[in-house]
Amino acid sequence: MQAHWSTLTDMDADINQLIFIKNSIKNDEIFYKNDRPLYGYSYKTTITNESGIALRFINVKWNIYEFNKNYEIFNTTLKGQKPVILPQDSFTYESNLAIESEFGAIEAYFLFQDVITKDYIEIKSVLIQLHPEYYMN
Repeated sequence: MQAHWSTLTDMDADINQLIFIKNSIKNDEIFYKNDRPLYGYSYKTTITNESGIALRFINVKWNIYEFNKNYEIFNTTLKGQKPVILPQDSFTYESNLAIESEFGAIEAYFLFQDVITKDYIEIKSVLIQLHPEYYMN
């Protein structure tokens, strides 16, 4: 059963300000598929729950923006995990992605569920620019 993405209520907006998401991302490598380059990135996401409620991490939806196309990646679970993040606790996970364009951007929408009320809470991350490592030199 897939959770529905819903609009935040006023109560959710208060909780939204107490859930912090930090993404660190780096360009790992350039590799080739069918003679076309792919730009590989690894990222680490830490979710810190400073609210007073326990939250179940349901899923994350990534919006990928590339030079000639935009698309969504739905990561419905983290390798079968749906961890509960207790108040004043954190959860960290690592993953990776590859894009076809040399430059791009990603943003994420994280979906949580209050373990008591079963209400859903959506948190949007900041837009993260993607570029090859050599671009910074």
